[in-house]
Amino acid sequence: MARHLLRERESDTREEIDDQRRDVGLVDKVTTKDASALNVLARVLALVAAAVPTIVGLLALAKIDWSGNGFDAPAVTVADIRFTPWVAVAVLAAGVIGLIAAATRDRASKLVVGALYAIAGFVIVVANPTVQHVVLSDRLGWMAIVVGAVMIVAGLLAAQRTVVRREVRTSAV
Repeated sequence: MARHLLRERESDTREEIDDQRRDVGLVDKVTTKDASALNVLARVLALVAAAVPTIVGLLALAKIDWSGNGFDAPAVTVADIRFTPWVAVAVLAAGVIGLIAAATRDRASKLVVGALYAIAGFVIVVANPTVQHVVLSDRLGWMAIVVGAVMIVAGLLAAQRTVVRREVRTSAV
């Protein structure tokens, strides 16, 4: 019960402060300013980078012989990179995720997706993993590292600044 009374007093106090602000004429305006040219440049740069694995993944999916074997189809080569059906689907999915992150206004998505790309590329280059008896190419790893680096740079360039401005209107009383 004491908590309930305390909450009522807090809400009454807030309402009184809001009423006083309206009486005095205080108006808070929160605006977000962004460096439009730099943000657009960063987003276009990230979109171009993320389009590369998307297009390569689509080309690999188009070249795969899907008749009868499905995901057990033999590997194909696109841009000197060997793709199994699973790897082609994964590269396409990663490319689409990259495109979505690149198209958004926020920086966090570009930074996170870029870091994931770079880490995945590093793992592919260092570990040379095998998928369905096909060793993943170093070119695939380097492509992921470069796309990740571009996404990270685009995320760092996409800066938003929030400005709070207080106006006092004296004619309100």
